Amino acid sequence: MTTLTTTYNITCQVCEFIANAFKKTLRAIIVGRQMAANAHVARELQQLGFYGKDQDLKHIIMQLNKKTAKEYERY
Repeated sequence: MTTLTTTYNITCQVCEFIANAFKKTLRAIIVGRQMAANAHVARELQQLGFYGKDQDLKHIIMQLNKKTAKEYERY
């Protein structure tokens, strides 16, 4: 019984490690894609006139990325 319990605990630890690695990878992919989308949205917003033409595009992207990072920190 002890061997079975020990084997089960080791197997669970391996599965948990793999699951956590997949979760972190998936989250990194999602955040990366959102950051790329933020850059696209910032360019579109600036072209449509929601931000002044004199406002720096990098600043707009940085604002959107800060909001994104704040949202994903909760998870």
